[in-house]
This record gives sequence, structure tokens and C-alpha cells, in this order.
Amino acid sequence: MAIKECQSAGIQVKMITGDHAATASAIAAQMGIGNGHVLTGIELENLSVSTVFLAGIFGVFEWGMLQGYSTELSRTLSINTLVTLEVWYLFSSRYVHGSSLTTEGIRGTKAVFFAIGLVGMLQAAFTYLSPIQFLFKTEPLNFHQIAVIALIGMVGFIIFEVDKLILLKFSNNK
Repeated sequence: MAIKECQSAGIQVKMITGDHAATASAIAAQMGIGNGHVLTGIELENLSVSTVFLAGIFGVFEWGMLQGYSTELSRTLSINTLVTLEVWYLFSSRYVHGSSLTTEGIRGTKAVFFAIGLVGMLQAAFTYLSPIQFLFKTEPLNFHQIAVIALIGMVGFIIFEVDKLILLKFSNNK
């Protein structure tokens, strides 16, 4: 078997692929490699989404610190970026098998816009109400900071849509 040949040549096999997670797991177990954990396509897709969130949230925090903002303000930037990315991801994930940039995708449903409006109001309270600022150690954002967060959200949406289109293209070519 090819895996045995690689191992005998001193190559450490780190990954087994298969047409099904159980196949890859069985081959790895038979060869005595791996820990039994298998990454599926959906987990890899979630990994790319998580990477966008991680980059946006930690990126805006570091940007805030480099601007000389306080830790509290940088934290506020990060939390608002998280919520903004969640909203943009909601729009993107509503249509799994196609672009969300359609008239139907933009109009959506009343329930989605109601939920986004409610989240927006709660986020504004979190960001601007003094008792909540005191409780969570946050600071209010100015227009420029909100624009940066909005830009990060839009870039995230574009990445989510491109990622979805690439996955659809590859799944349609099978």
C-alpha cells in the first residue's frame, strides 16, 4: 500500500483523504496513524468562516491599540465587529446554493430584518448606554470607528459569498 511505502521511506503521513469520512477514518486506523478525528467538508467550510471572524475581530482590536485607543475602546470595536460579521454572515448563509446578492436575497423576510433591527438596538445600547458601558467596560464609538466596522463586515460578506461560489463550483463539477 502507498501509505506503508511512504512510512518505510521515512515520510510521516499526516492526512488521509477519502470519499467519505468513515473511509478516511478506517484507512487511518488500519495504518495506525491519526487520532481518529476526521474533518468533514462542512467543518472545513466552517473553518474558513471562523478564520474571517478571527481576522476581523482580532484585526480591529490590534488596529485600535495601534491607533492609541484604550483597551476598553478596542474591546468595544471587537465586540461590534463580531456582531456586524454575524449579521453579514446571516445574509450570506440564507442562500446556501446561490448568491445572496439577488433581489430576493436583499429583500429577505420581515423576520430577518426584525431580528437584525433588534440586535442593532441591543448593540447600540451595549455601546452607548452608560450603565452598560460601566458594567462591560466599553466605550462609545465615533462615526469613523463605525465606518471601519462596517467595512470589515462588508469585506467579510464578500469573502463569505466568494467562498460559497467556489464551493458551489467545485461541487457542481463532480
